[in-house]
Amino acid sequence: MRDYLKSSARSGVKWEKNNSSVGKWKSVSAIFIALVICLATFNGLLKSTSEKKFNNRQSWDGVSSFVVGLKGDKAGAFIFQKDPKRVAVVKFGEIVQGEGQAFADKLSATLGANINTYLNVDSLEDETLAKRFENFTSFMTPAAILTSGMFSKQEDTNITRIEALRLWWQAKTIRPKEIKFVDLSAKSTPRDTKVLGASSNGLNKEIVPYLENVKIIGEDVEINIVNESTQELASALMQSFVKSVGGRVNKVSGSADTVDKCLIYTNKKGSYTVNYLAKTLTCDINDTLEAENPTMTIHIGENFNKKYFK
Repeated sequence: MRDYLKSSARSGVKWEKNNSSVGKWKSVSAIFIALVICLATFNGLLKSTSEKKFNNRQSWDGVSSFVVGLKGDKAGAFIFQKDPKRVAVVKFGEIVQGEGQAFADKLSATLGANINTYLNVDSLEDETLAKRFENFTSFMTPAAILTSGMFSKQEDTNITRIEALRLWWQAKTIRPKEIKFVDLSAKSTPRDTKVLGASSNGLNKEIVPYLENVKIIGEDVEINIVNESTQELASALMQSFVKSVGGRVNKVSGSADTVDKCLIYTNKKGSYTVNYLAKTLTCDINDTLEAENPTMTIHIGENFNKKYFK
């Protein structure tokens, strides 16, 4: 009898342990399932937000500099650079007019630097922007981005939730006192004649250090540019766009032919430089180029002309 009781007691302990283990695994499974559902919902939210509203623009890749054209009483730009990690706010004065994407395109053409993202702000004062950045780097920001968003209805922007989350993740350790404020208002004049005039070239040189992409510099892809649009100045602007991010331009030429859309011929399949420029400049890729050099040729189309010169 004593042996039977001992055996029964041991069985009871084992049953309790097994039952406890099963309970723990059920709890873990429930948490795991809930997490998967949340992530799936979150992923769907990001996709719907990005694709439905901004399906004509490629999202920031998290590697290149994130540049936002700031439209307030004057024009400016917020720049986050991943390597070296830093934030700069550059003020240009009253050099362009316009709203939304038109403002970003005009600012790009004037500076000779491709800026696809924009944000309307109330003020470009250093203290105001520093405080705003401090609020953005708060640990509560992701929740705000996923619920109410980061911007009011008066602050027109095309920054997507996924871009805002990616920026928060990479910039959250930067303190407001580390922001570099650069005022170039005295060096700029309103754009009233040609793209890339003397003033524009000077502004471009000032901001290039914040735009350079270490992956593009590291790949050192040889790039040729052929202007197949009806705008003579398009080749100069394209060259400035490419050089601003660290691209190595070998040759620039014109053509009597015209094409509707920008096309990149390359034998550098899978190159970050090729894919990045194709996405940001809205170019198709033809990777059947057989010659060893050049490794990449950009054929400018009318879509580039219409975006920056109309």
